[in-house]
Amino acid sequence: MKCSRIFTMAALVALGAAPLAFADVPAKVEMDNGQIYECKLRWMPASKKYAITRSAGAGGTAVEQQVSPSQIVRKQVAPPAGWRELIQQAGKSPAAALPRLLQLVDEYKMLDYDELAAMVIGQIYQKQGKHAEFIAVAEKVAQDNPAAVSASRMAPYYWASLIETGKTAGGKLEKMLDDAVATAPSDVAAKALVARGDLLKKAG
Repeated sequence: MKCSRIFTMAALVALGAAPLAFADVPAKVEMDNGQIYECKLRWMPASKKYAITRSAGAGGTAVEQQVSPSQIVRKQVAPPAGWRELIQQAGKSPAAALPRLLQLVDEYKMLDYDELAAMVIGQIYQKQGKHAEFIAVAEKVAQDNPAAVSASRMAPYYWASLIETGKTAGGKLEKMLDDAVATAPSDVAAKALVARGDLLKKAG
């Protein structure tokens, strides 16, 4: 079965109210053993594991299993309620959108939309010159997902904020940029090359 078909999930379109922090959210996951589940997915920060809740058996009994991130090959998480409208609001009225975006960074931790919400926050804060504030947001996302600061679409805003605030000592940023060039999606890797140039100019 092709990945596009595997991860087509009409139920992701219509959702109810936004979840509380670390609540179960609708998702579809492919496991490293080839199994595919339509389930509820929750991140458990204390154990650094996901909780997968799914129906099993003829009676549809809810079964929960805990898995490490490495056991999930691919996941598609339902967007937060009102996500499209929130993105539109962020473009028109950033101050009004920020509280919800910041909330999503916590609610959707390790569920993809923490990174996406942080990316939009990065766009807003960069325009406002709030680099230190964005560093705090990005590092919250990276607490359980260190790769987010090198491989996600949030990452370029984090690099720019580090450069602008001069928080690049110890080769930390250089390592992130090297990792991004090697492993990130092509658009993020290209921005890493630009960031390298910006870092050299800043060091100057």
